[in-house]
Amino acid sequence: MPVKRWRKSEVRLLGTKPDSVLARQFGRTPSALKNRRQLQGIPCFREPGKANRWLPREDRLLGTDDDVSIALVLGRPQGSVITRRKRLGIPHYWDRPWTDKDDRLLGTRSDAELGYQLGRSRRSIRERRERFRIPQWHYEKRDWTIKEERQLGTMSDQDLAHKLKRTLSAVVTKRMECEVPVFQHQCRKWEKPEIKLLGKKPDAVVAKMLGRTIGAIRFQRRERKIKGVDDLLVARLWTRAEERLLGTKSDVAIARILKRTRVAVQARRFILKIPDAAPLHRKWTREEEKVLGTATDNEVARLLKRRNEVVRLQRLKLGIPPFAFRAWLPHEDKLLGKLPDRDVAKRLGRTLTSVRDRRYKLKIPRVKDI
Repeated sequence: MPVKRWRKSEVRLLGTKPDSVLARQFGRTPSALKNRRQLQGIPCFREPGKANRWLPREDRLLGTDDDVSIALVLGRPQGSVITRRKRLGIPHYWDRPWTDKDDRLLGTRSDAELGYQLGRSRRSIRERRERFRIPQWHYEKRDWTIKEERQLGTMSDQDLAHKLKRTLSAVVTKRMECEVPVFQHQCRKWEKPEIKLLGKKPDAVVAKMLGRTIGAIRFQRRERKIKGVDDLLVARLWTRAEERLLGTKSDVAIARILKRTRVAVQARRFILKIPDAAPLHRKWTREEEKVLGTATDNEVARLLKRRNEVVRLQRLKLGIPPFAFRAWLPHEDKLLGKLPDRDVAKRLGRTLTSVRDRRYKLKIPRVKDI
């Protein structure tokens, strides 16, 4: 099936509204909107004054579940959820306040199984138990009844262990002794009308229509090698004017100018075999090394198009002392204000910044450039 290409009118609207709103408007998935917007270098939509504002109902959810689940529910980054929770002083879900019901379960089973049941860390279970001087639970061998054996393989081993109040290893061992196969979750069979819908609409839309998960839709489509509208994002073509800019500045600067990602700029430069303007490991020439120490490291780095730290390390490696500022002589001060600053800097062999600072210090008016 042909891929649904992006129209110019759709690209212009990216970032003007939330991705979820535009996804419904375009008939695409929010992930497709997000990927296309990032590919174009367009920031996400933020309402004025409401960019990162947390609502009271969102704050009430913090700490009620692990940060990953809360982030998925709220549609926020996990880092944002963690930062907000710590700022409000809300403990992690694992370290939430203990209830009397939770305390009564201490010592009734192993710390690992109790942690899985309560959604707490094994460390917090052990510290709480030791605080109340509750001895660690030790497994007491119990004979299996016929009723218990009949339940083997009817549910997952973890659920059955929780139901029978036995350890997971005991359930697994008994099931293998009785040669009972592992419980298999029953999956709904795919009907022909359902398969015909795959790839014709976004996976999120098809999942909602069929009452299945997006992962199931995506997996089934890929297993049957059915192309979907979310599979391919048509990248913006490179123009000759953009390609001529490659290598003239650092990849980060070019990406900012062209509103593309740094990875896209770097990949295009590699394809065209254009060298980097500011490589990390460029060999030093004798002409470049002669410049070291003749000016400040910042000015030398700007002149040689290298990083300040690279210039400083190379200067130290060669044992070249740092640039020392020359004292201003009386005959040099007499030139200030008589010629433009650029001409004075060129005649005295000083930087333009040095000439300007000296003139400002002596309160000498500037001469306009001719």
